[in-house]
Amino acid sequence: DTPPTQSDDPAELQRLVDEHHQIVEIGRLVGSTLDIAGVFTRVAETARELISADRMVISLITDDGSELVDQYVDGVGPEVQSVEIRTPVKTDDNYYDLLIANSPWVLKGEELKNYKSESSEERSRHAMGLKSLMVVPLMWQGSSYGIVTFRAFDNDAFGEHQVGLGQQITNQIAGAVASANQYAKVDRESREKEQI
Repeated sequence: DTPPTQSDDPAELQRLVDEHHQIVEIGRLVGSTLDIAGVFTRVAETARELISADRMVISLITDDGSELVDQYVDGVGPEVQSVEIRTPVKTDDNYYDLLIANSPWVLKGEELKNYKSESSEERSRHAMGLKSLMVVPLMWQGSSYGIVTFRAFDNDAFGEHQVGLGQQITNQIAGAVASANQYAKVDRESREKEQI
């Protein structure tokens, strides 16, 4: 993590310091356990203090890289957290490009209205009044682990600053997910060896 940049405005400096502390808190939360899903509620609360979003979804990619699976849904929307929503990666050019290019994207207005217009879920979110979308990849050491999706009623909710904050948040989450996955893999291999 890099410390906040210098500013001549004391209020701006304080805001940057507060943001930095919240990013560090997210890192502390996800680094405190191997059960990452168990801290997603607190991570989402802190993230939504940084990024004013009306909906946040954390989706992780399956081991074989074929699907994104919603692990946590926070905020408005018809879906309940216990419902597992899966999105095939290779049939969705947006997600496929996002995970390969490691570049966040923002859609709003007509761009968002036309995004997945054939999807009933997207149509219902648009009908609810969610007018802007920001998707940030979970990347760690060149590998894709999923995405975090932010949505807002405000058409101009996500600018360059919010994209930067989103990347800092996802860096914290991705590192923890990578560690938890590595631990699970070692544990699985160890149990398989014991059985043999």
